[in-house]
Amino acid sequence: MTNLGTKGTVPFGPFMAATIVLAGCAPQQQGGTAGQSASDSAQSATDETARQMEKELGAFDITAEHRELAKSNEKGYEPLDAGRGNPNWINTKARYAFSRLMDFATSECQRTMNEGDMAGHGEAKGVAERFDAAMDPSNNTDKFLIDAVNYCVSKLGMDKEALLMELTNGIIGDYYPTPSRCLPYTEAILNEYLQSTLYHGVDLKGQTQVFPTEGGSAAICYIFHSLSHNHVLKPGDQIALATPIFTPLPADSRRKRLWPGIGGRNFDLAGELGHRAGGAR
Repeated sequence: MTNLGTKGTVPFGPFMAATIVLAGCAPQQQGGTAGQSASDSAQSATDETARQMEKELGAFDITAEHRELAKSNEKGYEPLDAGRGNPNWINTKARYAFSRLMDFATSECQRTMNEGDMAGHGEAKGVAERFDAAMDPSNNTDKFLIDAVNYCVSKLGMDKEALLMELTNGIIGDYYPTPSRCLPYTEAILNEYLQSTLYHGVDLKGQTQVFPTEGGSAAICYIFHSLSHNHVLKPGDQIALATPIFTPLPADSRRKRLWPGIGGRNFDLAGELGHRAGGAR
């Protein structure tokens, strides 16, 4: 007898699927000490089988199984899938805020030049006052932007005019590609977030440089190009992967075709990426 209708919160993660599947295969026990002992034995066997499955199945295979399980959840909820490059949902607040900030930034550019479809560059002097005048606290999107700017000023100690100039120039795309790395206030904001979620209590926000990239694949290519150019990695060097660090591909056959060494202990990731990115190998 199985029980796949366990109540409560189901953890979401690529390695949880095997545990969830197998948890439903443990026989239900009732009674006192003997029942508890049998239950413990069943749980032990389940855990061991889950560990075995993790050895035999890749993280992507487990994630695919987990996705199918989520569709038949007990409450009949629509699964929210954020484990892909393109989730099946969007965040509306961020998009409305992006559009609203673009409107404000464009109007700032029109202040210095407004010739038909042509506008100039925004200017820093008075931008804080103009921002406050343009934003309506009773509008949810405007209030979100007001609160965000006020947080950066009061909690992170940022200069309001300089921050707003960076945000407006950034959203317009002015002065690209300078600087060639993260904008200063944006980096401070990102580091504050990383400090709360990733640095595990170690104060690294003041000494960590952030380099945003187009995506995970680009980040991997940049890292290995840098390691190669600085002679840390040489053609033919091999690395060990503790966990998959590249974008999941939809089918196992396609994975093997595009990344033939995947899953092998001696997969030459540095050489493969160097080859794909036009490297020497």
